[in-house]
Amino acid sequence: MVSLFVIVRVVCAFCLASVLSLKSKAKGSLSPSGAQAAWVVGFLTVVSGYRMAAVLFAFFLSSSIFTKVGVAEKKKLEADHKEGGQRNWRQVMANGATGTLLACVNILYHGTMAELPIATSRGQVFLLGAYIGHYACCNGDTWASELGILSKGKVYLITTGKEVPRGTNGGMSLLGTVASVAGGLFIGITFYLASLVVCPSTIYAAGSELPTILLGAQAGLLGSMIDSLIGATFEYSGWSPSIQKVVNRPTNDSKIICGRDILSGNEVNFLSSAITALLTGY
Repeated sequence: MVSLFVIVRVVCAFCLASVLSLKSKAKGSLSPSGAQAAWVVGFLTVVSGYRMAAVLFAFFLSSSIFTKVGVAEKKKLEADHKEGGQRNWRQVMANGATGTLLACVNILYHGTMAELPIATSRGQVFLLGAYIGHYACCNGDTWASELGILSKGKVYLITTGKEVPRGTNGGMSLLGTVASVAGGLFIGITFYLASLVVCPSTIYAAGSELPTILLGAQAGLLGSMIDSLIGATFEYSGWSPSIQKVVNRPTNDSKIICGRDILSGNEVNFLSSAITALLTGY
């Protein structure tokens, strides 16, 4: 017989996923396909656990806010800039597929869907460590991208150290680097605070969850650097004199800055977050 706890969790998952996906679509943060993908990610994540849901919503809401910061300046720098973000299903899944998979494994791993301390078992350590690392990477990279491009300081390519235009894949600035750490730290703090609320046993041993805060900060920086390294190597960046902007696909007049036209930005995001999840899980 299905317990009341499970029914409440499923109803909450349905309602939260529906409200957030519809509101995000209405505000232009998500395209229609992006809203549908976000609903699936949100529903499965909330069903898996409220701590995981808190991390997901912290990433989504904070990223949506920073996407709208400095819009006028970003329009001048980004050839493919979209008002409000308007993320489609590919972008949603690039940042949410690994996390959702880990959430589903959590459902299978704990049939009762109990909220357990991170140190309950080695499997739990890996699962939650990987989950925190995944979204810390995604959040850190998003904050770094959305705020770093607004930096007035110099931007240097991670692979060569040479100065490159703002918006170049693999470019790193002081502001972007600080933002990546802050973005990951935000995820770590969110998980820790959510643990204190929904995991009663953790309240009496709060110190056991404190390392998740540092893990978030480390994963934010590590994930952003992995993303930059992959982007600088396998994602094309070129300068188009006709529009005076950095482009992510070769054009008739673009001159290559770095990278090969092998991976898209979504594929780079997926790979970097998945790699970071594996590293932080261990």
